[in-house]
Amino acid sequence: MQSPSRSSTNTTHVSSPSRAPNHQVWSSSKLSTQALSCVSSVICESPLPYTAARWAQSVIHSTDGVAQHQAFDEARKKFGRIDSLVLNAGTLDPMGRIGDPAISVDAWKQHFDVNVFSLLGALRSALPDLRTSENGGRVVFISSGAATGGTPSWGAYSSGKAAMNSLTRTLAKEEPSIVSIALAPGKVDTDMQTRLRSEGATHMDETDLKIFIDAYQQRTLVKPDDVGFVIAALSLRAPQSLSGTFVRWDGPESRQYSLNLSQLCALYPGRFGFFTCLPTSDDIQGVLEEIAFALDELHADGFALLSSYGQGSTASS
Repeated sequence: MQSPSRSSTNTTHVSSPSRAPNHQVWSSSKLSTQALSCVSSVICESPLPYTAARWAQSVIHSTDGVAQHQAFDEARKKFGRIDSLVLNAGTLDPMGRIGDPAISVDAWKQHFDVNVFSLLGALRSALPDLRTSENGGRVVFISSGAATGGTPSWGAYSSGKAAMNSLTRTLAKEEPSIVSIALAPGKVDTDMQTRLRSEGATHMDETDLKIFIDAYQQRTLVKPDDVGFVIAALSLRAPQSLSGTFVRWDGPESRQYSLNLSQLCALYPGRFGFFTCLPTSDDIQGVLEEIAFALDELHADGFALLSSYGQGSTASS
């Protein structure tokens, strides 16, 4: 789940150095600064064949097609190639019931301009590069569990994310050489969560809002940097078997992050160790399977599972 915005999205570029132009990632994004920094950190510090050692950022209005084309042209001129896209548009507006006369159809159109059509524009600009990428083109769409839900007052947001998932599936069929994945990042601790807690009572059912308030009070919100690491791993090494799928950031399908860390440790024996990420604690079978995989096959040093003690404002993790 992404940070909300009342404006169009930003574009962030991760590039490789001139001496080793191995991987370029463009991100049309509203993910938090921490998560984007972690995306760059994983790529910059990874000794794997997909190396990127320099991070540059430019800001454009992603709904501006001309600006998008200019940004991609600039990337090609400077770095020669684009291998991956991370597409993460994240406006929540308009929040309200479908039949609310205060919410116009134009407000829905504006939402889709940001959350859907801006992604389409970026994707079309990058397709020629992704098709010819020596590393294999990859597109990571940052989706949401809302794509398959029906939370009242989230009609625009849920519909936009569902459209994104459909775009992911269609791209996988139309462009079989490009790996395209829709990723649900969970309840990420960003401005969107702050806004839901402060404004949600005006629009949302009490039971739906309580889910987000409890997650905050019990300190179970996902850390942006944790999601950033997974996004980075998928943009670098997502397997063809995941193309066209919709996966959770902490699900077994996203174990690529742990695989990358395992490879790093193998390259530098005795220098590094790692802990693997686990699914949420309510998925007991998934947790047990990931522990076995991490310890028996990847030889991880341990695993991390977020837990909390107490309830409400007295909870601690």
